[in-house]
Amino acid sequence: MKKLKGMVKEILPLLFLIAGCTPPRLITQWKANDFNSSERKKILVLGLLPRAQFQTEARLEKQLVIQLNAIGYNATASNKVYISDVADMDEQAAIEKLKGSGFDAVLTIILTGKSSERKYVPDNIYYPPYGDYYNRFDIYRNDLFNHMYKPGYYIIDADFAWKTDLFELGSKKLLCSIQIQSATDLNTEKLAAGYAAIVVSSLQANPR
Repeated sequence: MKKLKGMVKEILPLLFLIAGCTPPRLITQWKANDFNSSERKKILVLGLLPRAQFQTEARLEKQLVIQLNAIGYNATASNKVYISDVADMDEQAAIEKLKGSGFDAVLTIILTGKSSERKYVPDNIYYPPYGDYYNRFDIYRNDLFNHMYKPGYYIIDADFAWKTDLFELGSKKLLCSIQIQSATDLNTEKLAAGYAAIVVSSLQANPR
């Protein structure tokens, strides 16, 4: 099992590179001193994202449930059970609402911030001719305008800040808090799986 986990950690960044996307990364993690990762609690995975990100929320819940259950937890996605009004509440209000729901703990997913920067990307100022350019003026002219005179363009470079907290429902005690950053919204299965892998790994690590 340990060997398999090690292989996953080594292969995961390569998969993101092949897919052409930047994986999310761990920023900080904190655990209560008495947190015991070996206690396999019945956990509700609860996304508290804006309604516009309902697809991202569903993917994150799904991937967290898959990976938590794979290591022995009894996890359920909130979108698989009926919990009225919880999606529109803040974290503390949702925890209060869920007390007595049959779950031992709740694992929340929150988007804590998003920043963006507009950057200018210059285009090529020269493109050397090749092939039969000198025999085909139409190709030469089109390429000249497309590469030598084509203006640069702007891109939006964004950073997303996420937080996942694990609360014990009975006492409402915070057991673990994990902060993660991503370069894009986590709106693909690969990115959501990368996020879940960071959370699960953090839950199993020693308290800091």
